[in-house]
Amino acid sequence: MLQILPATAEDVPRLVEIGHSAFAGNALDRAVFGDVDPQVHREHSIKRQTKMLETGKMSFMKAVVAGEIVGVAIWALPKKEEDKAEEKKEDGANKENEWPPGTNVELATEMFMHDAGIKEPHYYLGFLSVDPKYQRNKAGSTLLRWGCKKADQEGVPVYLDATKVGIPVYERAGFEPFGPPHVSKIDPQHVLYPMRRPPLRIEPATLADLPALAPIHRLAFFPGAITQYCFRDVSPSNFDAWFVKRFTGVLEKRDKGEKVEVLVGKRADKPVALVYYGLEPELEKREKDDTPRQFPEGANVEQATDILGQMDAHIKKIPFAHCSWHIISVHPDAQGTGVGWKMMQAVLDAGKAAGLPVTLEATDEGRPMYQLAGFKDFAEVIVAKNDESVKLWPMILEQSEG
Repeated sequence: MLQILPATAEDVPRLVEIGHSAFAGNALDRAVFGDVDPQVHREHSIKRQTKMLETGKMSFMKAVVAGEIVGVAIWALPKKEEDKAEEKKEDGANKENEWPPGTNVELATEMFMHDAGIKEPHYYLGFLSVDPKYQRNKAGSTLLRWGCKKADQEGVPVYLDATKVGIPVYERAGFEPFGPPHVSKIDPQHVLYPMRRPPLRIEPATLADLPALAPIHRLAFFPGAITQYCFRDVSPSNFDAWFVKRFTGVLEKRDKGEKVEVLVGKRADKPVALVYYGLEPELEKREKDDTPRQFPEGANVEQATDILGQMDAHIKKIPFAHCSWHIISVHPDAQGTGVGWKMMQAVLDAGKAAGLPVTLEATDEGRPMYQLAGFKDFAEVIVAKNDESVKLWPMILEQSEG
């Protein structure tokens, strides 16, 4: 099993070994360090990284498989202005010891020490390396997700400098170009591409958002057992059209004052996730709604009516006031980066602000996440008539005040 853990000073020799091995074929690395004695380079890197780790100003994260360190990421943490000034002073004092003997210092300084002009608090990925023997086991992407998740939790962007080969990997993680490429004046074949991953922004969805949210919902849900049970034969275009029609109605209800909400999570202006919930009063105060569900063309109406009808009947019988959480959808490319937890927190905050517990109906796939968040089972499991492996689990989170 792959684990991401904080590295210690004892790990540094292995981290250096991984970095030197992974970058051995990199043209810029060869141009900068090609004339450095390998043993001197190793010893210098161990000393320098140990010192960096011990300052506590960087996060050294290691990827571990079966007890073996297989990758490393070094993250610069968000800084206050006074920290930046102190760091600049320290950098000046240590400049002469920055590079091992034999380094092409002019090229190293130009490419690795340039001022990117970043003024906002941010995470910066200074180094990401995976043992060449393990470069297909997702260690690199998992190390990247660690920092992206932390940045989303704190509401700050992530910056890095990518090689041309790395750009597609970072784009899939939500990064965008930031300014022009950094081209070496000494040797123009060496180019780094500054990239920025905007922080996640959560806001009420609009009608204009729905066409972009439809495929996110489809891609997030179509692998799941419930969707396969109900909508296996629905074409993508029919599913998306049904989604837009359905949520146009939901937004119209919201705009008329009903206590329903659809929130969209955006990175820059690109939607990556949504949640849908409503605030329900006690049973005796609820307006009766017997409007039949509409399904997309191609749906298995019998099976959809079965499982979703059971779910609707359960929700309508909940006797107490509650925040009824209906949907969370996260684009597959954004899953595992903390987006889902941020969207969940938005729903929990809405329930807490209203003084209500939050209820939901979890799939088998989603139930472990909700259990981690503190949700408990609170009603009989909903089981599909034609396939007993297809289930929904009614769950509740009682939130304490304060």
